[in-house]
Amino acid sequence: MKRTLTILIYLAVINSLLAVNKYSINDTLYVIAKDVNFRSEPNLNSKILDKLSLGTIVTVLQTKYNKIGDKALIKDKSQWQSALTGKWTKIKFDDKIGYIFDAYLSHYNFSDIESNKLCISHDTILVMDYVRYTRTIYFNGIIKESGIGMEWGIEMYMIPDFTYEEAMLFIKPKIIDKSFGNQKWLIENSKIGMKESDGISYLNLKIVKYGEYIIIKYTFGV
Repeated sequence: MKRTLTILIYLAVINSLLAVNKYSINDTLYVIAKDVNFRSEPNLNSKILDKLSLGTIVTVLQTKYNKIGDKALIKDKSQWQSALTGKWTKIKFDDKIGYIFDAYLSHYNFSDIESNKLCISHDTILVMDYVRYTRTIYFNGIIKESGIGMEWGIEMYMIPDFTYEEAMLFIKPKIIDKSFGNQKWLIENSKIGMKESDGISYLNLKIVKYGEYIIIKYTFGV
């Protein structure tokens, strides 16, 4: 039987749910993507001084107060990267000074988001229609919930002070890179969508802003 996979991804942009919103001179930030270009000047045509790996620590040498004026480097709206908006910012890395596009920077080290060292509690809770449902709370304020039903499942992250770009780059290697790396995205003013179908299975992903938290939720099943 031909296996079917349908993915619907909607990422709602609510309030200021965008990129690294602010930082100050000498703040320490983390690179949140693989092989990010560290350039000699703040443009795409300048020399690449290095490629920075996921989790690299850099020091910013200028201040950002808000998102006003942020732009996307990639204009093609069929590509998910066109939703990543930011500014070129001056940084120091390994005694070298250059520039990086700040959509790829975060106050979070992604490896700490699910670190067992930061786990406060891990409990099994009773949730209707699920055979097993767990909730994990971390010292950094992050909450993760996972559930398995008869023919479906759910995974959800609630992360404080997270941004739209951070949420996309966090979930990308977990879902998009593994199964849906070459899909075209539909990008609008208020949401991002992606669809692919070849049969029976499904996966739905939503990322929304709720108070001080970003909620990343995906469900899957047959």
